[in-house]
Amino acid sequence: MFKTSEEIIVIQAEATTPIPTGVVFWSHDKGTAKLIIQLKKGHINQTLSQGTIVPILLEFNSDTAAKGKGRHIYHAVIENALEGIVSIVLEDNILGYVGRVDGSVYIELPDSRSLDTAGRFTFDIKRSPIDEDVPELEDYYWQGFSEINKEFVDMKKKLDKAIIDFGDEKNDIVQEFHRKFTEVNTALTDALTEFEKGNFYPKPEADELFFGDADLATEEEAETGDSDQKLMTPLRVFQAIVKWTKDKFVSMTENETVLGIKNFANGLQVGGRNVLSQKGEIVFDHTSETDSSIQSGIVRFKRYGDWILV
Repeated sequence: MFKTSEEIIVIQAEATTPIPTGVVFWSHDKGTAKLIIQLKKGHINQTLSQGTIVPILLEFNSDTAAKGKGRHIYHAVIENALEGIVSIVLEDNILGYVGRVDGSVYIELPDSRSLDTAGRFTFDIKRSPIDEDVPELEDYYWQGFSEINKEFVDMKKKLDKAIIDFGDEKNDIVQEFHRKFTEVNTALTDALTEFEKGNFYPKPEADELFFGDADLATEEEAETGDSDQKLMTPLRVFQAIVKWTKDKFVSMTENETVLGIKNFANGLQVGGRNVLSQKGEIVFDHTSETDSSIQSGIVRFKRYGDWILV
């Protein structure tokens, strides 16, 4: 719930007479005295880009302030950036004042430019009959200080949280180190146990076991296969198999030329089906069992030499 005053401030170069709003706020209007201002350029609402600050200066008479003027600076809340509507709510520290208050509006743009809108207005503050004690009037107030203080408090909270998070991360690193250390220590213990059980071979025995001085077959001896006294490594065995099977089989995957006369037990086939050879005579019947496009009957192929009869 607010007690509001809505005013229009036109941005212009000419000096103008302050707008007498006729508004009266009272000392008891704590947290509810709200000024709403719409900024215009001519007859068009002034759009406020992101990052724009709208300071509003409130001045009042004071016997204790320098030059006899107290100054409170507010950073207006941007209610509607497209329509150029901003607002402030009076702090308690000005409600102790009784008398006329002069207001002026300024704009600070994100690119460090700024302007005085030349907009001026006045309103009054009076003492509420119910208030015997009112907040102490402060000669000077800048809302930006409160904002900086809030940012400092928020930053400190984030820093404290970061310290806690770092502590948790440090504990995780220490625990991971201990886990790895335990794994290595366990592995060393197991290795020592196996060694004590005799599950390791001394190097001379290992060399003898793995043919360190054995008479191994050469590639030529492995391919010849004349001696059964030679030991062969897996490489020599593979080389011998390649040599023995060369030109004795037809590859199923690679292109090969097969010369000479070849007899096929079931006739010449491709994919399990008989094919017509280049020479000779052969009969092949094509029925619905071999081709679904044939409804009934038979298609018979006969080759006589290079001639095919259907």
